Amino acid sequence: MNVMDSDWLYPIAAAALTLMLLVPLLVVQRLLLRRSRARERAANLLLEHIKVSKGVDKNIDFLLERLGTFVDAPVYAFYLYDQKNRQYLLKGVRHSETDFGKVRPSYSGLTAYTKESYIPPMLLSDSKLPSKTELIKEGEVPLLVVPIGDIGAVRIGPVRKASRRTKNRFDEFALQMKILLPELLLTESFKNQVDVVVASGKALQNISNAVVDTRLSLELILNASLYAVGAFAAVYGTMERDRMRIASFVGLNDSGWAGGEAFAALLRSKLDGKPSLILKQGDTDYYELPPEIAAEGAESVAIVRSGQSGVILFLFRKAEGAGKNANQFVTISSDLQGLLDAQTPIRHLSKVYINIMKKLARTMDNLNPYTVGYSEQMSKYAIVIGQELGLPDDEIRDIALAAYLSNIGVLGLSSELYQKEGKYTEAEYEMMKLHSEVGASIISVTTGNKRVASYIMHHHERIDGAGYPAGLRGPEIPVGSRIIAVVQTFLAKINGRPQRDPMPFDKALQTLMSASGTQLDKRMVDALVGWFQKKRTDSRRFDRSMGNCWEICCTPSSICEHCPVYAQISSGAQVNCWDVENNRCQAHGKSCSTCFVQTEFASRAAVKQRA
Repeated sequence: MNVMDSDWLYPIAAAALTLMLLVPLLVVQRLLLRRSRARERAANLLLEHIKVSKGVDKNIDFLLERLGTFVDAPVYAFYLYDQKNRQYLLKGVRHSETDFGKVRPSYSGLTAYTKESYIPPMLLSDSKLPSKTELIKEGEVPLLVVPIGDIGAVRIGPVRKASRRTKNRFDEFALQMKILLPELLLTESFKNQVDVVVASGKALQNISNAVVDTRLSLELILNASLYAVGAFAAVYGTMERDRMRIASFVGLNDSGWAGGEAFAALLRSKLDGKPSLILKQGDTDYYELPPEIAAEGAESVAIVRSGQSGVILFLFRKAEGAGKNANQFVTISSDLQGLLDAQTPIRHLSKVYINIMKKLARTMDNLNPYTVGYSEQMSKYAIVIGQELGLPDDEIRDIALAAYLSNIGVLGLSSELYQKEGKYTEAEYEMMKLHSEVGASIISVTTGNKRVASYIMHHHERIDGAGYPAGLRGPEIPVGSRIIAVVQTFLAKINGRPQRDPMPFDKALQTLMSASGTQLDKRMVDALVGWFQKKRTDSRRFDRSMGNCWEICCTPSSICEHCPVYAQISSGAQVNCWDVENNRCQAHGKSCSTCFVQTEFASRAAVKQRA
């Protein structure tokens, strides 16, 4: 071999050696990448199916079913750690079916599954868990134990053997669950707290409703009175000129018969100066009663005066029934009238509650520059839509109040959530979704206004049925709720946040219209858009903004009184706020270049220029 040959030999040998080293490395790298992708797919699968909104129990069912694809065993048990008692508590059990990888939950509480030889204990000591996935023995039963940090554990058995690959899969599962499980438990904790609040609130609401709602009070007393006196039905009404107006009735399907002129005349003549009157079948006066009373099967009727104009009728199946309780009728009447008299100041108090809640909502709005005037804006635009639709004045008043207080329930949950900037976690979002129910309960308890409460309850429903809390669809959603949804969506677009600028006015309207028919009610959207179009064609304001900025933005006087724009316009000047130096727009979360007051004017001016 000559020198030239050896000179070529060394590079070739080095290249061959390098290839011999690189090829296994590349193979290993590819295998690791494939495993990494497989892990990523497994993690994504968990993330796709685990939803905190489903609650802990349903998610645990899914997880145990998922583990059934890792190893075949009769019983899969999931434990959660109880920090207070330092024990693991059995939270869920699933049993395998005949097909491998198919497991089903034990829905009978956490009772033993008699066909299996392993019965998972209810409690585990925290000293009985290994640090990673291992096979152990409990008595004679071999178990595979998967610890999930200090949060929980899974025990599967009987399992006689598990490969290293299987154990690694379980360890990867445990790592993923160390991230996901705390989120589930946090949401469960929120839900349990809210369940207690809601349950207590409903009990309080039932009593409070009866306190402030005359009709409910009457129903409550009349129902109780039926059992006390042995009547099968009762009616309460008030005398008004030549007729009787029915305020409440129990035990009957319909009380329309009780309000005729002849009946009113009978009551006036027979009750004159008397506390009560008993009429039986066979009495002459009995047949002067409306025929429907006899049709109900009443053989006797007690007619009892209540206060100056109130009248109570008790209907009995037997002729002697009414005569047994003459003294008791007077007592019931007196107590009922006392209750009605006591409700007068309470109805005034409900107005006080409303004023307090509105002040509270306004105060919370003004704590953040980006929400200044929000509740007032909600109310004003809700009124606009209601008037455009031609709704009755009393309905518009209730819609305006519900719009103003639509977020009052958030304060009952957490002011931190209300003030949070940026995106909510899934647990926080589920918590926030409860604000509509809590807000409805607050309104119902304090005011007794069921219509306002229902508007608040359902203002996050969607026309396509994908909303919450009840998943109502289309016309099932109360009118007021549909109006509030439109206003909230619009204000969300035109009001900015530190992390995002508001949408230009035209784009905000386009977004609103694009949600019409799916998320939002088309009639309500068209009403708001049509109102804006009329305002924008007002020739008196071609060279100015659509209105004074503080009125449009509902900015409080504490900000405006120190603003040079307010001073100039108040003195008669014709100016736009963005043309005035040192204006105070930043104090209420606005930047003139992106504020919808200016973007609306700019788009209108552009149209005029093109014309």
